This record gives sequence, structure tokens and C-alpha cells, in this order.
Amino acid sequence: MFEWDPFDEFEKVEKRMKESFRKIFDDVENEFSTVQGMPLQVKDEDNELVIRAELPGFEKEDVGVKLTADTVEIAAHKKEERHEQSEKIFKSERKMNAIRRAITLPGEVNSKAANVNFEKGILTIRVPKKNSKKIKERRQN
Repeated sequence: MFEWDPFDEFEKVEKRMKESFRKIFDDVENEFSTVQGMPLQVKDEDNELVIRAELPGFEKEDVGVKLTADTVEIAAHKKEERHEQSEKIFKSERKMNAIRRAITLPGEVNSKAANVNFEKGILTIRVPKKNSKKIKERRQN
């Protein structure tokens, strides 16, 4: 004889619901927790350090640089708003994109003499070293 337990059905439904919610929340978590990388390269070129950062999608006015004797901080912030309206539809979207990266430089630099250039999504900072010893190239992803 077959015994039917109504709680078995509840457990099956509960299990399916947990799996569904887990999938939904994993997708949301992955979307929001994805750290957008800012690839950096710090290179020693004789008497100066050259720091390059890739910032695709940002404009010059979106980017800020803070440079001290031994650190560099790069931040980019962009806000976008779109409004669409037709006879029966109104749509308004806002999007923010922000990224920040701070690193310790491999040697002391003269931050007041830095040259900063931003072109085609590539930020280049050239800064004289305080002492002219050769510093090894360092890449950070």
C-alpha cells in the first residue's frame, strides 16, 4: 500500500522555491558584486615613473587623480540619465558608474611635477622620481 505524506509535497515545494530564490539572488549578487577592474601599469622610465590606467567609457572630466610622494589614487565617476516619452509610454533611466583604485608606488616621486594626460580611455601619469634608482616594472590587474 502506498502511504501519502502531505509534508513530503511541502518539502518538495520548499526545496524548489529555495533553489529558485538562490538562483535569483546569485544572479543579482553577481551583477552587483562584479568589481569592475581598472588595469594599471606602473613603469620605470629612467628618471620618471609612468602610470597607465585603462578607463574605457569615461571622459576626461569624469576622472580625478590624487598623487602623493608614494601613492596614486585614481577615481572615475559617471552619471547618465535617459528620458523617453511617447503618447502612452514614459521611461526614465539613471545609471551610475564609479571606479576607484589606490596603490603605493614602488618609490618616492615629485608629485608636484606630474604630467597627467587622458586620451581615448587611457589615463597616463608621468611623474619624476625623487631619486633616480631604477625601479622594477609593476603590473596590477
